Amino acid sequence: MYHVKVCYISLFCVGELSAPYSELKEPFEAWYDLEGNRSRIDYQDGTVRTFLNGNDLDYGAIYTITPVTNETEIQAIKCFQLKGTKEDPIHPQAPLPDLQGFEVCNKSQCLFFFFFMRSIIDLDTDFHCFTEMFVKSLFIFKFEKMENHADVLCEVWKKVAQAGHKKNTYRLWVTRPEGNDSPAIPHRFEMEGFNTLLESHNDKYTIDYSDFSSQTESDIFTRPEEMYSKEFPNPIEEHQILANPIQDYVSTSPISHAHRLFGPFKKKFKRQYRSEKEHEERENIFVHTLRYVHSTNRAGHTFSVGINHFADQKKEELAMMTGGLLLPL
Repeated sequence: MYHVKVCYISLFCVGELSAPYSELKEPFEAWYDLEGNRSRIDYQDGTVRTFLNGNDLDYGAIYTITPVTNETEIQAIKCFQLKGTKEDPIHPQAPLPDLQGFEVCNKSQCLFFFFFMRSIIDLDTDFHCFTEMFVKSLFIFKFEKMENHADVLCEVWKKVAQAGHKKNTYRLWVTRPEGNDSPAIPHRFEMEGFNTLLESHNDKYTIDYSDFSSQTESDIFTRPEEMYSKEFPNPIEEHQILANPIQDYVSTSPISHAHRLFGPFKKKFKRQYRSEKEHEERENIFVHTLRYVHSTNRAGHTFSVGINHFADQKKEELAMMTGGLLLPL
């Protein structure tokens, strides 16, 4: 058992994202069409729909159809647009872990991955440097063990990635009903986060997949044309997460968009922490709060929540401010 392939030109799947530290559990449906350069992911039973089209406009675009609740409107259905740029074009978003890091087994698959990855990496990158980076990336996910998951015997593939004090372990549970050379069917993807400075596990999330198919219908990628699209009203730093929520969860990098938003948060609220350890603790709380906020707003409630100066506070600290009443994150 030397390789696993998760390359699909097109796919459909049902999934559920669960993040216990962030107190969220969120169902989704995903459609992916690599040849058509497009994808669609619906969250919370279709309450929020995201359409990613790499062929739209000059550098692709993401359209997010979502209910909006604010001081003047309750669950008003809006369409927001995020335009790609020359430096950061829009590509279709798969609901599976990103392709970089999976082992491949034959020449045709290697060539496919090579040219696909070359197409999405900065073309100014030196070709020989890119080739060396690509070859190294092919052998990051390693076979770990056979294990039952939901009464199905699965191969478990593992990758460990570290950035600074963040050391994440990623696992992917797959089966291959058509044999070792066939594309693998994913059943679960898991991330466990460990902080080497705090010496503790402080993050975890899973994505469970079901109803997996390699077929999609073309019209599913067509967004309602009668809806007028406008730019996201939120701070520009949050646009990427709002437009493409699952991207952070299927990435296999310890530094996510959510982590990068901690810098603007500190600047806005003039945060200065006493030590590097406290900084790591506060950043971790902020990331879980941010996930909770965005997931709650995707649920279509008659209220909305947002990030404020309490976003890096522990539950116990919040309870002291509210007379002992523990509030969600």
